[in-house]
Amino acid sequence: MIAATFHTAKTILLLSCGIMVFCSAPLLFSLSVLRTHAPSNGSYRNPADSLAVDSLLKQAQRYPQARRDSALVIAKIAVQKIRESIVGDSHRDLAFALREVGRLGLNQGKVEEAEQALRQSLAMTVALYPPGDTAVADVTDYLARAVRLQGRLNEAESLYRKALLLKRGIYTADDPELAGGMNNFALLLKAMGRYREADTLYREALAMKWRMYKGDHEDLATGLLNIGSLQLEQGNFQSASNYLDSAVAMLNRLGVERPLLAATVAMRGMAWERGGCTNRAFPLAQEALRIRRKLFPATHPATAASLMQLASIHIAEGDLAMAQRLADTALAMRRTLYAAEHDHPEIAGGLVLSAKIARQQNRFADADTLITPAVAMLRRLYPEGSFTTVGALDELGRLRTAQQRYDEAEKVLGEALAFARTLGDPDNPAVALLLVHFAELYQATSRPTLAADHLQRAIALYQQIGAERFSDAIGAHQMLAAALRSAGQQSEADSAETEFQKFQQQRQLRCQ
Repeated sequence: MIAATFHTAKTILLLSCGIMVFCSAPLLFSLSVLRTHAPSNGSYRNPADSLAVDSLLKQAQRYPQARRDSALVIAKIAVQKIRESIVGDSHRDLAFALREVGRLGLNQGKVEEAEQALRQSLAMTVALYPPGDTAVADVTDYLARAVRLQGRLNEAESLYRKALLLKRGIYTADDPELAGGMNNFALLLKAMGRYREADTLYREALAMKWRMYKGDHEDLATGLLNIGSLQLEQGNFQSASNYLDSAVAMLNRLGVERPLLAATVAMRGMAWERGGCTNRAFPLAQEALRIRRKLFPATHPATAASLMQLASIHIAEGDLAMAQRLADTALAMRRTLYAAEHDHPEIAGGLVLSAKIARQQNRFADADTLITPAVAMLRRLYPEGSFTTVGALDELGRLRTAQQRYDEAEKVLGEALAFARTLGDPDNPAVALLLVHFAELYQATSRPTLAADHLQRAIALYQQIGAERFSDAIGAHQMLAAALRSAGQQSEADSAETEFQKFQQQRQLRCQ
């Protein structure tokens, strides 16, 4: 007989890093297994059918991570078999099988299909399981993830909050499932730009894991990765590097190539890239891609994310032709993965990066055909705004500046800046970067004093949040020197140039 409650096994958190603006969506989940239970509501017409279903679902559970596509097929067959074999239209085994279809569908990028299965599973689980059972919390957590991946962040917040509240009531002591619920909710808060709230949950989860595990453990490495990626998002290069280095070292000591290692190596590479060290970022991004190609099917969200990361590095190095080839491959892969979706954040992210490449190649018409649908898609996905939308609007504004459509550029950048200041924590690197891009516009329209003012504000914000080591922050000093010279402020320009040279030398030493 299929187990009717969802086993509270250890939570395995995997970050599948997608790059939209800089990320998308790294993907976190917990894997539950079957356990013995009391007889469930409903019944099978033939006891042999119960054994057949049991065999199917155990087979799906045993598939390695690289064959989750096959596991999803088996789980769907199990759902069909259960529906044909039970008396009535509900059963605990059916609730579990639908949950498996949802969980596996999420990992294959079939988000709408996953949400439909998870909603059916949740309704059935609530009806068939006693109040406070872990099954309700588990399915709610998965459903929250499905909703988050479709951009309905406020709805996802409500679901994550409910799942975590249920878990806090179930687990009165340290438990991997409780820590997993904290991490999942924190991931959403991070995506919403609410970094302080996310940091509190991440650190609470990591402290719990340190108490549970006495040595190296994948869950501990996940906790280090989570905080490191959040520190990077906030602009703290050194702190992010420390956490990510610790996570990589721990995973290497564990000695098995796994998706979490690829995600952590990729994030470490992203930190080096944002610090302006493409020579150190490139081999890490390549290593992450190698691991993902080894572990996953040919077309997989994580593989597409690695290709996007490599494209971004090539942009920074000025190799736009290679960047375009990689970005085109990644975008085609994402279109295939999410062909059933009307809109998807990762497709939008691929369009934004491709538009950036086209703009830098002065292919403005091509850039327009890429960025315009990306912005429209993100407006549909995130009607209340998001940092992903901020990044797309930023790129659209820079394109309008390059096209000399200055009034439109100022309007679009203003909308992006308003979003960046009101979504989540107001002191974030996105605000500083938008101030820099406003300065580009003002320089192009012969307003150097206004450009210098925006650059000074951007530099002050970078320093306030500890992001002065980022490549964008260093470049702002160079732009400030040029703007001040254009404004006739030579001594101030010399000081800005001196600051730029100082940070540039520090970067060169750091990148060695």
